[in-house]
Amino acid sequence: MNNIKEVSRKLVKPCIPTTPNLKNYKFSLTDEFLPPMEIGILLFYASNDKQINLEESLAKVLVQFYPLAGRFIMKDSCVDCSDQGAELVIAEAPHVELATLIVERNLENLYGFLPRKNHQLDEVNYPILSIQITELNSSGVAIGISISHKIFDASSVSTFVAAWSNATNLGPERKMGISPTFDSSSVFPGKNQRKYTGSMIHGTQNHTNSVKRFTFNIEAITSLRSSLRPNEGISKVRVVCALIAKALIALDRAKLARSRDCLLTMAVNMRERTVPPLHKHACGNLVLLSVDRYIAAVESDHEVGLQEMVDLIGDATSKTISDCAKILSLTQQERDDLIIKPLTTISKIFVSGEANVVSFTDYSKFGSYEADFGWGKPIWVSIVPQASRNVTVLMENREGNGIEAWLHLEKNDMRLFEQDEEIRLFCNLG
Repeated sequence: MNNIKEVSRKLVKPCIPTTPNLKNYKFSLTDEFLPPMEIGILLFYASNDKQINLEESLAKVLVQFYPLAGRFIMKDSCVDCSDQGAELVIAEAPHVELATLIVERNLENLYGFLPRKNHQLDEVNYPILSIQITELNSSGVAIGISISHKIFDASSVSTFVAAWSNATNLGPERKMGISPTFDSSSVFPGKNQRKYTGSMIHGTQNHTNSVKRFTFNIEAITSLRSSLRPNEGISKVRVVCALIAKALIALDRAKLARSRDCLLTMAVNMRERTVPPLHKHACGNLVLLSVDRYIAAVESDHEVGLQEMVDLIGDATSKTISDCAKILSLTQQERDDLIIKPLTTISKIFVSGEANVVSFTDYSKFGSYEADFGWGKPIWVSIVPQASRNVTVLMENREGNGIEAWLHLEKNDMRLFEQDEEIRLFCNLG
C-alpha cells in the first residue's frame, strides 16, 4: 500500500539483560525441518487519543521472550540470545481509513502494514522479531507483527501477543499471567542439520501467487452442517476445510482434465494434548502434521461429497491427536519418526506431482481478538501471508461464530476457485 510512510526504525532490547545460561537457544527437530519463512499477525484498532508506550512494554516482555531479541546462527542450528534487539518500525498512513481495510479481501494490499521489506532470513543480522506500528488517520492504529517461523509457530505468536498486550495495558485489574517456556529442543532434540527443503516454498512476493480472504458466516456454516450426518459436534473449522478441499479437488481435476489423488494436511497443536501435557505457553514449533490421502475415483466425473471430506478430515485429525497423546512415551527414534515422516511424505509428493497437496492451518482458537493494548479489543485481525502455495489459514471472525479463510493459491487457480458454485453460495466474496 503506497499511502504508508515509514517514520522511524530502531532496535529494542530487553530491559533486563539475558543471563549467560540462556545465551544459546537450540533448534528443536521440527525447527530444523522448517524453511526460512515468516509467521505473524496484523491487528487493527479503533484508536482514541490515549497515548500508549508500546516500545517500553516491548522491552519488558522481551525479557521473557529473549530468543526473539537474538540472532540466528544457522550453521549451529541455534539462536544467539545476546540481546541484539527486536526491530520496531513506526509508520503513518494519514489517508487510510480503518473502515476500508476491514472489507479488504486481498492480503497483498496489506503488505505495507508489515515491517519486513525483504526475505533474507538466513542473514546473521536479520531480526527474528519485527513489529510495525502504523497510525492511520483519526480512525485507528495497525500493529503488524512478523516472527521467523524457524522458532515460532502460530500458538507461540499468540502467546507473545497476549503477553505483550498484557504488559502494555497492565491496569490494577490485570496481571501478566503468561510465563512462556522455551524447552522444545529438550523434548524434541534437533540433529544440528539444515533439513528443510525449498521445494514446497513459493515466496509470497512471487507475482504468480495470490492471497485472499473468504468469509463464512454463522448462517453459511449452519446450512453446511444441516446437510451432514451427524450434524452435531462437527466444528466450524472442519466444515469449512471440507468445503474448501472439495472445491480445490474439483479445480485440480478441471485443470488436468483427469482425477488424481489429493494429500490433505492439517497442523495439529501438541500443547496440552500430550501425556503429560506440554505447557499451554510453550514456545517453539510444537505441532504434528495430520496427513491423509483422498483417493481419486476411477471415473473422471466423480465429484467428492462434503460428507466424505468431513469424515476424511475428522478421522485423520483424530488419529494425529491420539499420536500427540502417546508421543512423550515413545523412544526418541519413534518420536523423531512421528514428526519427520509426514514432512518427508508431503515434500516427496509435492515434488513428484503424483498427488495434489492441500494444507490447512487453524489460527481460530488462539484468542487474537482478546489482545487489548489500551485501545480496546481489535476491530479486525488478519494473518501475515505464508510463503507457500495451496495453503489455507483459518481465523475466527470478531463475533466468534464464523470463519475467515485466507487462501494462498496461484493467481489463475484463485480465479477458478472464486468461480466455484458452492464457494459462491456459502462464502461472502464482497
